[in-house]
Amino acid sequence: AHNINIFAASANQGKCKAVYDTLQVTFQPAPTAIAGSPVNTCANVASIALLGSVFNATGGKWSTTGSGSFSNPITQLNNTYTPSPGDRTAGTVTLVLSTTGNAQCSPVFSNFIVTIAPSPLVTANPAILCTPTLGAPLSGTVTNATGGIWSSSSAGGNFSPSPTLLSATYYPSPAEITAGRAVLTLTSSGNGSCNPENASIDIVIEPLPIADAGPDQFTCSNGQVNLASDTIQPAVSYTWAVSGGAVLSSSPYATATVTANTGYVLTASDSKGCHVNDTMQVSIFTIPVSFNLQPTPLCFSENMTINSNPSTIPVQGGTFQWYKDGVLIQGANKTFINPSVAGVYKIKYFFSNSCTTEDSKTLNSPPQVTTEDVVDCHATTDLEAVLINPANYPSGVAYNWPATGATTSLITVPVAPNDTALYYVNVTDNATLCVAQDSVYLIGLPVPALTPIDSIACQGSTVKLYVRPSNIANVNQFLKLGYTWTQNGVLTNDHTDSITVTQDSLYVGTITIDRCIASVTDKVKFTPYPTSTLPDRVNFCDEKTVTLTLDAGSGAAKYVWETGNPTDTLQTLEITPTATIKYFVTLTSQYHCSITDSILVRDICEPRVFNPTGFNPGCSSCGNNNVFQIYGAHLGKFSISIFNRWGEVIFYTEDINHSWDGIYRGEIMPIGVYPFIIYYEGTEEYSNIHNTIKGKVTLLR
Repeated sequence: AHNINIFAASANQGKCKAVYDTLQVTFQPAPTAIAGSPVNTCANVASIALLGSVFNATGGKWSTTGSGSFSNPITQLNNTYTPSPGDRTAGTVTLVLSTTGNAQCSPVFSNFIVTIAPSPLVTANPAILCTPTLGAPLSGTVTNATGGIWSSSSAGGNFSPSPTLLSATYYPSPAEITAGRAVLTLTSSGNGSCNPENASIDIVIEPLPIADAGPDQFTCSNGQVNLASDTIQPAVSYTWAVSGGAVLSSSPYATATVTANTGYVLTASDSKGCHVNDTMQVSIFTIPVSFNLQPTPLCFSENMTINSNPSTIPVQGGTFQWYKDGVLIQGANKTFINPSVAGVYKIKYFFSNSCTTEDSKTLNSPPQVTTEDVVDCHATTDLEAVLINPANYPSGVAYNWPATGATTSLITVPVAPNDTALYYVNVTDNATLCVAQDSVYLIGLPVPALTPIDSIACQGSTVKLYVRPSNIANVNQFLKLGYTWTQNGVLTNDHTDSITVTQDSLYVGTITIDRCIASVTDKVKFTPYPTSTLPDRVNFCDEKTVTLTLDAGSGAAKYVWETGNPTDTLQTLEITPTATIKYFVTLTSQYHCSITDSILVRDICEPRVFNPTGFNPGCSSCGNNNVFQIYGAHLGKFSISIFNRWGEVIFYTEDINHSWDGIYRGEIMPIGVYPFIIYYEGTEEYSNIHNTIKGKVTLLR
């Protein structure tokens, strides 16, 4: 009923009435704590959710018998517990929920029992994939779980017979093969309360190492062969072994002595342990090759070929190699060779160093002979074949000129002008029978036609002389072309087909075209110009009538005065000048050497001055007498000063054409006599004549 009343009454109170009292007792409900039902979990589960509840209490709190931790304050009923490593190892832990705020009641406890199972353990062992078509054998272990399952990080690969078989075989997909890797994961299954665990492996998908033992070989019996891997890759090891027998070498190279047909196995192994084998077969071989070097005799010539003419070349094939004077010729590995110089040439045919055959011959040099093309303009000329280093031919040589039948080194042949002939000479070494052939071009020219010059020229001028044939076109085409000049028998430094001369001399020009030589003789004389006797100038005065004779001087053959009159062609010219003028005359000698001279005929007189004695200023009817005007001629300098009676200058000018009008300071001066001073000089020859005129002029009214 939660509440009861207890009544008490007094007793034995005597005469008093009984006294009553009531005690009310209230019963509080007992607290209740509910932590939850026991749970099973796993060591790989991170935490445990707690959903506790309390009744008849104001709150509760959590505690643990282990060493884990709560994510929230322990007074929060809805909480999370994270087991400690010790809890997980112990396999069980008890969480206790106790009530708080119990009032009159004692706290109540409730246990939450957690059982922790061990985590699944998954191991995926490394796998090796050598050939994708054969797959990669897998192996793995799973504990604390009932099984496991394989998976790939990319789609497409297959697990055989099943991905749940821990020892399945994995076949990668084309995409994984292209990518060069496959990542596989083994995940536990049947985990109970545990989260699944997994383990991964990375399978590298690389091409198999290359084992390339090379082509099969042939060798002579007991010959040595060199074994070599044609392909050598990094991080790949190689071994050579006799097929079905012992290992010869743990490297890409080996040497073996072959006594019978034998197979040799090259094994290439990569870092994953994948192996690839290749076999090279060596067969015993007998060389049947022989040579016959041609041509005969073997004589060097440009662009020649020496053929070895091998017989019975084996189908197995071998190597040809040429040598010169015992030295290997790089790249000369055919049955023929194009030699560039003479010497001992050897051809060798071999499979190995111990399986060879060879032949050699001396390639002789033909005689060394030289000839020169000839240009000539004579009737006959000599052609010669000159032997170089005759000591090189102890048995001597034989000459033959096919066109003439001559058998000597020097022959004489006719020259045809304006024609070209080609002659051949064959020179044979009597010991080696090697023949050298050379050719000679004979160019025939006509005798050069040169035109002499007999020239007379004026002194100071130049004459150009030529040694140029008129009957040979394009003379500059000849290589052996030269020119020389002599002056009065002395050789000059001029070597061209023309020279320019300035002196009287006898000049000889010579042209040389190889053997064709011709000369021309030129006479040159330089004559003087005529001499003029005209002076530079002559004077006259136009105030007098004067006749002058201009004399150009004797010695000229012709005279021409530039007067405009074609008849003025004498040595002298009579003139009556009236003004300053310049006369020109051209004198020409009998050799047409001309000069032009000139003379300046100048009009010049002595200076003179005239002054009036009076004037009437302001007089309009007085004509020129109304001003004081000075007159003069042939003056160089002039000045006039006019004075008043006190000696003051009242007029001054240096211009003879400037007259005095009688005005001073704006007023006409009074009637009277005014003194003046005139100063003047002459011009040129008369510039040393200077006078001072002191006079007086009367000013009238």
